Amino acid sequence: MHTITLNDVDLTALQQAAAVLGRILNSATSAPAVKAKPDVNFDNLEEFLGVAPFPRARKKARKADLAELVAKRHIKANERLYLVDFAGQRVGNESAHVDGGDLVYKGQRYSMSALADELLSKVGYTPGATRGPLHWATERGQTIMQLWSKVLAK
Repeated sequence: MHTITLNDVDLTALQQAAAVLGRILNSATSAPAVKAKPDVNFDNLEEFLGVAPFPRARKKARKADLAELVAKRHIKANERLYLVDFAGQRVGNESAHVDGGDLVYKGQRYSMSALADELLSKVGYTPGATRGPLHWATERGQTIMQLWSKVLAK
């Protein structure tokens, strides 16, 4: 705790500050409660406040679903998909076939992302959060993400 001697303080300024503080505290406790107008529409709060609309949170798009792409005839059941790199170029002869909502590679089932991450890391790419639908393409060169965008647009 600090000690202040009266020789260091201007008593008039201290008294004025105490008076102002007292008025602020008294007005804060004795002020009438503010009630919202009954005609306030909180669905349109930005308009009521006279401010620009707040940006709304975007909903996440549904994840690409191989089974749904098969059902909507964008790809065929058991169709072979080819691994493509970040530039859209095929990576060697790496491919897997569609089985339900998964890819089958050398007899094992994988998600698109897990298999793309594993195979891309083998050829020198840094493993991490790989977006699988961007790295699997049909014989025609269309990525799963491109096909899925068509599904979402309908």
